[in-house]
Amino acid sequence: MDFTAIDVAIGLVLLYLILALMCSTLQKFIAGLLSLRAKHLYSAIGAMLDDQKHTGLAKKFYDHARIRSLAPLSTLPSYIPSETFAHTLIDLAASDDKVLSSESLASLIKYAAGDATLLKAELGKWFDDVMDRASGSYKRLAQAILLSLGFLLAIGLNVSTLEVARALWTEPLLSRNVVSAAEHFEVSPNAQVGLANPIASVGQDVGDLKLLQSKLDQLSLPIGWSRDTAARFFTLPQDRGRPDYHALTWYWLAALVGWALTALATSLGSQFWFNTLGNLLNARSSGAKPASSARVVATVAEIRHE
Repeated sequence: MDFTAIDVAIGLVLLYLILALMCSTLQKFIAGLLSLRAKHLYSAIGAMLDDQKHTGLAKKFYDHARIRSLAPLSTLPSYIPSETFAHTLIDLAASDDKVLSSESLASLIKYAAGDATLLKAELGKWFDDVMDRASGSYKRLAQAILLSLGFLLAIGLNVSTLEVARALWTEPLLSRNVVSAAEHFEVSPNAQVGLANPIASVGQDVGDLKLLQSKLDQLSLPIGWSRDTAARFFTLPQDRGRPDYHALTWYWLAALVGWALTALATSLGSQFWFNTLGNLLNARSSGAKPASSARVVATVAEIRHE
């Protein structure tokens, strides 16, 4: 049976998986360094409490000892349990009548009619509903960052889907070697470091990227930059002694399309490509492979947090 098409697909999927892991590692580092998750939560709570400038109730909420304990080194917490949210607002309501300036909170207190258990439950439900919407917004932001990183990585490493697919299709030995690498591909995660301490995670992230780069280099695919590769983008080919501008234009267009396809594929995330790789390997072997023969421990980046 001819497995050429499946082998090409396996090679591309393995490439996308490694690049997706690299992008996710970079994204995690950027999110931690800029405290994107914490700032997103900070903004969402400000809107909830009718204090988007954080000068009134929202400021008191974040100044509360229970909330401060969630964030070391005087940073903003990146996660607040719904129970903690409810307890903190109940504490503030009991000690400060100005808490009722928040219409949403005031309506919940009125609805509970003095029933502390009911008030706690309603506050928790309110918080969870708002966080579900905020989580969707944050995921869209993360997806945009992932797509941008994918495009930068595709250009920076010169990873063109069109060129890689051509090489895998026309070079059977290369294709078989990549399939073999896919069957034994494994990425071992380093020790986890919380997003609240992004500086401490620098060493981990750099180690992950070096490991993934080494896996990429081992595939021997037609990627990367060299003097000859770069020269092709700026050297006019000749046609009967005349500059062939059309040929150079098509070369640039093919490169841009190849990079764009790589970026779009990478933005789908490592979990998607991990599952796809497993399905393709199973299809090629006409049956399920043992778990030990096709392991991909893809937890270096976003899978770690999902």
